[in-house]
Parts: sequence; C-alpha cells; structure tokens
Amino acid sequence: MHFQNNPKPQAKLLYCIKGRGIDYAVDLRRDSPTFLKWVCVELSEENRKQIFIPKGFGHVFISLEDNTKNVMRIDESFDSHKQA
Repeated sequence: MHFQNNPKPQAKLLYCIKGRGIDYAVDLRRDSPTFLKWVCVELSEENRKQIFIPKGFGHVFISLEDNTKNVMRIDESFDSHKQA
C-alpha cells in the first residue's frame, strides 16, 4: 500500500495504457466518516477507466497481465522523508 503523509500528501489520478490491473484505494483519514472504507476498480487500455485517489488515501495497483503499464499523475512531489 502506498500513501504519502503530511506535510506533502498526494492526490493521484491513475489509468492504464497497456494491459489491465486492479487498483484498490482505502481511506486512511482517521477523522473521516469513511475511515478504512475501500473501493477497487479494474483499469485497462480497453475500458479506459480512471481512478482519482484523494489526499489521505492509500492505494495499491495489482497487474493482471504481463507487460501492464499504468500512468499515475500526482499533484505533489515525492517526499522520501515521509514514506509510509
């Protein structure tokens, strides 16, 4: 599971450009009414679905085919000192 805490939390937009995979996202915000609730979506080059992962959520992408490639657009730079 990947997420980045304060002071540089990240929002992410993911989609798949080759193959297919599943992305799971879970709410890790302790003060949220949806704390620990999760969703998953199959992403593929065929279905062209995207998933937006808000700040405070963790996520994991699982490839379902060899040579799967996904794109992750983020709104904040990687902070190596605040890894989770």
